[in-house]
Amino acid sequence: MPPFNILAVYVYRVIVGHQSPLIDEHAKENINFQLSYQLYFLCFMIFVFGINGLSSFFDVSAIDLPPLFAIIGVGAGFIIIGILLLHGFLYSYFW
Repeated sequence: MPPFNILAVYVYRVIVGHQSPLIDEHAKENINFQLSYQLYFLCFMIFVFGINGLSSFFDVSAIDLPPLFAIIGVGAGFIIIGILLLHGFLYSYFW
């Protein structure tokens, strides 16, 4: 369950974070990662369902595309999300 990922790390940071600056820093970065991941996933789902809603609005029945295109589209979306997450990870640690 997505909200519990953020909540569990926050509770851990509140309870144990004052013991070590290393734990505190990693907990902050984990919370940042979880929030970013949830935001990217939410945007992706809005995009996917928005495209699905647009396809029912327009007459796309004349275009008979195989389901392989849908699989490729979803895969490309996950690849884009992965690249964005990797960019954020690399930027936060190496620059």
